[in-house]
Amino acid sequence: MKWAWIKEIAWFLAGLLLALLGWAFWGHPVPIFLVWAILLLGRHYRQLAHWLAWLGEPEREIPEGTGIWGGVAHAVRWRVRAWRVARFESQTRFDLDQALLAAWPDPVLILDHLGRLERFNARAEELLGLDPQQDIGQFVGNLLRNPSLLRLIQMPHEQGSVEIPSPRNEEQILEIAVAAPGSGGTIMWVRDVSEHKQAEQRARDLVANASHELKTPLTVLSGYLEMLLDEGTIHPEHQKILAEMQRETERMKTLVLHSLELMRLETSGDRAPDERVPIQAIMDRLKQRIDLLDRGRREVTFAVTPLLVAIRGSDTELTSAFWNLVDNALKFTQPGGHISIVWQEDGGGGVFRVTDDGIGIPPQRVSRITERFYRVNAYLDGGAAGSGLGLAIVQNVLKRHQARLDCQSQMGVGSTFSCLFPPERVEWRPEGVPESPGD
Repeated sequence: MKWAWIKEIAWFLAGLLLALLGWAFWGHPVPIFLVWAILLLGRHYRQLAHWLAWLGEPEREIPEGTGIWGGVAHAVRWRVRAWRVARFESQTRFDLDQALLAAWPDPVLILDHLGRLERFNARAEELLGLDPQQDIGQFVGNLLRNPSLLRLIQMPHEQGSVEIPSPRNEEQILEIAVAAPGSGGTIMWVRDVSEHKQAEQRARDLVANASHELKTPLTVLSGYLEMLLDEGTIHPEHQKILAEMQRETERMKTLVLHSLELMRLETSGDRAPDERVPIQAIMDRLKQRIDLLDRGRREVTFAVTPLLVAIRGSDTELTSAFWNLVDNALKFTQPGGHISIVWQEDGGGGVFRVTDDGIGIPPQRVSRITERFYRVNAYLDGGAAGSGLGLAIVQNVLKRHQARLDCQSQMGVGSTFSCLFPPERVEWRPEGVPESPGD
């Protein structure tokens, strides 16, 4: 572009030189300079006309030119070439995306930054009943009406998925996951999980039916074993066998009861009842059960933050969850050990915390402790028997109370289990207000 300006200046200086020559020979420089200026102006108008014609048909060849117009042609030529390369690459990527969408076996939807539908594949059209003529450009929340899905779309960077009934068949369950690839839009993956859910339901029904059927005979068997053990005429060797049978029978009874409790929790919805449960009443019940079962073999201490008076939720479920944590602490803490049970404040919410100085949990096993039938003690020498469902029950109860379970453990040092409740589930007594009898 610099050389183009040099050429233009050279043309201007040439006109001045001609004017000076005219003045030197004829004594009239102005007419010669005006003629030269008119010729230069005509040249610019001619080039401008070529460019205006090209702008009307940009697919034509870019106009050639000299001087400043040559510089313009050179710059535009490079930019047009770059634009055509970018357009080709963009079209190539678009075609590749379309091919991937068409080949993907599950429904895929692509949304813009406002959540409006841009593209989807044939599988989405089939499973969700979408119409490319009517639904492109529509807000996806108007096509798939579900509050949980709407929250997920508004926070695509959060990991997770939602399950919704199909808009075409309410008995069909769809799992939807979203991702924000960084381009300002959102990708939605849809998967039909109806068969998986039906298989899960059949498995739950099988466990529930088996548990119900086993409950009565196990109770009868336990009663007869207890009666035999109470008789003094049993041979000592037989007594050991009967005692072992009774322990295993009690474990089976616990397994059945825990299975039934877990089934009830999983079929009771996502949110627990909104009852007022006094904190002190929970602590008193736990203390009574500990006194009855442990009989002072371990040192158990209790503490409650004074202003923390109640929690909103299900009294039965919360007591069951808290007792499972306390029962585990009793099982895995040697006689003479110490267990601390505390209710305290945490960031506006409440925390129920059970800490023991028992045998602890191996670090590699902590992430699996809430799995069904997973028994940490199966890997520890001398561990107490359990159903493997207690912590799964705790997790389900906390989930229904919008709370979460945290576990910190170290082998040979002990474990701390914390139930963290959000502020909306916790009731506080204002400072200066005396404690009421109900608290």
